[in-house]
Amino acid sequence: MQTRPTWRRVSQLRANPTRACVMLALTLGGIFIGMGALEALGAAALWRYALVGSGLAAAALLPLIGAVMRRDAARMDSEIRMQTERLARVASEDSTPVTGLGEGTSLEDLELISIEMARRYADVCDERDSIREKMKRARRERQEADDASRTKSEFLANMSHEIRTPMTAILGYSDLLMDPELDEEQRLENVRTIRRNCDHLLTVINDILDISRIESGRMQLEQIPCSPIQVMEEIQSLMGAKARSKGLSLDIDFKFPIPRQMTTDPVRLRQILLNLIGNAIKFTQEGGVRVDVSMRASRAMSPRVCFEVSDTGIGMTPEQLDIIFQPFSQADGSTTRRFGGTGLGLAISERLAEMLGGSLTVESAVGEGSRFTVIINPGPLKEGDTAWVKEDVSEKPVEINSEDRLTPLDCRILLAEDGPDNQKLISFHLRKAGAIVDIAENGRIACEMCQEAMDGGAPYELILMDMQMPEMDGYKAASTLRERGVRTPIMALTAHAMSTDRDKCLNAGCDDYATKPIDRVLLIDKCAELVSASRLRDEGAAQAS
Repeated sequence: MQTRPTWRRVSQLRANPTRACVMLALTLGGIFIGMGALEALGAAALWRYALVGSGLAAAALLPLIGAVMRRDAARMDSEIRMQTERLARVASEDSTPVTGLGEGTSLEDLELISIEMARRYADVCDERDSIREKMKRARRERQEADDASRTKSEFLANMSHEIRTPMTAILGYSDLLMDPELDEEQRLENVRTIRRNCDHLLTVINDILDISRIESGRMQLEQIPCSPIQVMEEIQSLMGAKARSKGLSLDIDFKFPIPRQMTTDPVRLRQILLNLIGNAIKFTQEGGVRVDVSMRASRAMSPRVCFEVSDTGIGMTPEQLDIIFQPFSQADGSTTRRFGGTGLGLAISERLAEMLGGSLTVESAVGEGSRFTVIINPGPLKEGDTAWVKEDVSEKPVEINSEDRLTPLDCRILLAEDGPDNQKLISFHLRKAGAIVDIAENGRIACEMCQEAMDGGAPYELILMDMQMPEMDGYKAASTLRERGVRTPIMALTAHAMSTDRDKCLNAGCDDYATKPIDRVLLIDKCAELVSASRLRDEGAAQAS
């Protein structure tokens, strides 16, 4: 239905009160003009009727306009109230109450309240955005924590495999050794298998201890002179047989000049290179492994010694390269992987290279092999301290840990050890080297035997002290002997391999420290050094007196 023209005009007037007032004024003006015209024409009676009619029309129109204006004001007030209540609901999280909404609230008050509600609404929006960002960060951190937990779970499962596999071989071949029908060759092969698996198990344990020391900031490095050529000769001797057993070549190439001596930690440098070369051999099926040793120098930094380990192995993808230096990670972490390992070797090697003042980087492509580059700081180099010629190291493998290297021991030693198996093993090595060995089962007995030997005029020249024993441990026994004035050298024997454990042993009064499992050659060498130093000290004191 269409709106009538009259009501359409009324609606227009209601929508615009100002226009209604102007039209009213124009209407009254037209009435007065019409009255003037009628009077001029002499139509007095008609003029009076028109005047009365106009007055009645104006009286009827004014209340209508007033009602329209009051209704529009009420509508505006209602809309403002509704908007204010909506803003109040949006800002309901704000604990500040909304006040001032009474019957006598003016438009100015409502405007101020609306502004305040808008401000609160903006604050609520900011808080909402902040909460959303925190939730996103929390979800991201949770995902990272889940990934780390999953990685460590995979690492623990891998560690279980790496530990149980050699232990199975050790226990199994130990049982085979008890078979009386085995001939000498079979028995020797079983012993070699046990030794090989023991070495692997020790490597796993050392990796775990090393990454723990590095991440806790307790890894301490030495800075002593050493020869890079000698380090490579030892590595060639150790890894050459392993490469040849797989039909691979292991070549070492010196690109001269290189320093005759550098100041670094040779043990940790050897650990890095053994890990890289061992990995190269493990992941290479045909071809060989090559190590290039050279010097790098630039105006921006002092000279660096560079070791490049290249192989012709399986190579790695870009995705694998992104994770191989992360602890507990491997290029192939699935349970069906063909190669063993703890997933810690490269992470340890990278950290050690950085601690040696250098870096460890890698380049690789699938099917083309890999190249790992180790750069270390050789310390201050003297002028002329470089080697320009070197014979082929591959022709002169260095034998290590051979029987010829055992230093003879002509001394009397007290061994304080509570484990029967370790008593037999350690005393066997010492006696084979020529020492006379007495055994004490704990620290208390060791103190008593040491005192009796001194009172009898035949004191011990060396004490090997296990640090974990019943009744009185090695720490207490060592400190007790020092308090009694005993100057006999004491070497601590312990399964604890942290740097703080070494400091604890030395603070208790020990002169040196050896970790279990015992390295036979290292043990004999340290014993000989301590005995020799003690004899020189006693001779000097005797001459002085």
